[in-house]
Formats: sequence, structure tokens, C-alpha cells
Amino acid sequence: MNVPFLESVWLIDEALKKHKGNLVSFMMYPGEFHYFSREHALGDAWHRVEEFFDTYLRTPATTSAARKAH
Repeated sequence: MNVPFLESVWLIDEALKKHKGNLVSFMMYPGEFHYFSREHALGDAWHRVEEFFDTYLRTPATTSAARKAH
């Protein structure tokens, strides 16, 4: 998701105040806008999304490590 920088700072500040900082990941991709135009930024962003899903949303039997073992 692309959020203006100042709003990102507010979001992270609120998450930290509520002790939810571990649920927020903040990454800047200089030169990118609402969509990613460079392959390395797109790859990194999707890797982070998958990592978040593996950590917080998937059941233990469907994590990346378990999928790679099959």
C-alpha cells in the first residue's frame, strides 16, 4: 500500500503507542509512487507481504518452510 510519508509516520506512532509495532512494517522505495515500476522494489515488497502472511495469517502447516519441505 502506498501511503503519504507523514501519514505513515502517524500510523507507526499509533501502532507503537498501542504496543502493536510488531504488526507494522515500514519500507520506503525512493522513486516509486502508487505502483512499483522497478523489479527489485516489487520483488522486495511481495517478499515482505508473503513473510507477513506466513508469520501472522497462515496455519503452521502451510508456512513457506513447510511448503519447501514437500
